[in-house]
Amino acid sequence: MVRGLYTAASGMVAQQKIQDVLAQNLANADTAGYKQDVAVFQSFKDMMIKRIHDRYLHTPRGGIDVRPGVGRLGTGAVVSGVVTDMAPGAIRQTNEKLDAALVGDGFFAVQTAAGVQLTRNGAFRLDAGGRIVTQKGDPVLGEGGPIRVNPRQEVTIADNGAVFQGSRRIDRLRVLQLPAGQNPAKTGETFFAANGAVPARNCTVRQGHLESSNVSVVREMIDMISGLRAYEAAQKAVQAQDDTLGRAVNDIPKV
Repeated sequence: MVRGLYTAASGMVAQQKIQDVLAQNLANADTAGYKQDVAVFQSFKDMMIKRIHDRYLHTPRGGIDVRPGVGRLGTGAVVSGVVTDMAPGAIRQTNEKLDAALVGDGFFAVQTAAGVQLTRNGAFRLDAGGRIVTQKGDPVLGEGGPIRVNPRQEVTIADNGAVFQGSRRIDRLRVLQLPAGQNPAKTGETFFAANGAVPARNCTVRQGHLESSNVSVVREMIDMISGLRAYEAAQKAVQAQDDTLGRAVNDIPKV
């Protein structure tokens, strides 16, 4: 009975973690360049259950377990990790001159307080100092470092990633990619670690567009409802196990 409590409780903990991941995805459904997270389940080691009152043969070379197996007993589940789904989001047109979307396996390079980070969120703007920055104010990197322009003059980003002020080319967006087979490590809502990143080769820039989040709101809501039902089922199992254990402790001694 105590084992049943642990098994059901582990299911509740796992479903709670799933709900947290789904809530994070839904909160960023409208965030440009956001990549949804997916929680990965792992079961605890199963146990082989055998009849306990059958004979166990003892021989000179050791025991032989001839008891027939009843079956396997699961001991619960746990969320072993959270992985990021890097599937591309839909490209939508914004007609904003500093918006840029990437087509291919590339990332924009951004200078943050934690060092160079990667992002697919191309919703850029100018700050008061004339730097092209993210919506949170982190400088966007070009081939020559942070991109600086005259904030009083018109600035545009071309489809090849080049940054122009009027007709004069200022710099070009630094677009990087991770080595083949390396899973991006998420460091923020839309940021990824730049460990081992190299210049992207098969990636193009689309000016005046943004990559939407790859979160499917409908699917996330369905998964959230299913997870809630699973949580409630595990909760009822805990209550049933607790009631049974209580009766065993309080009623059996009275017999």
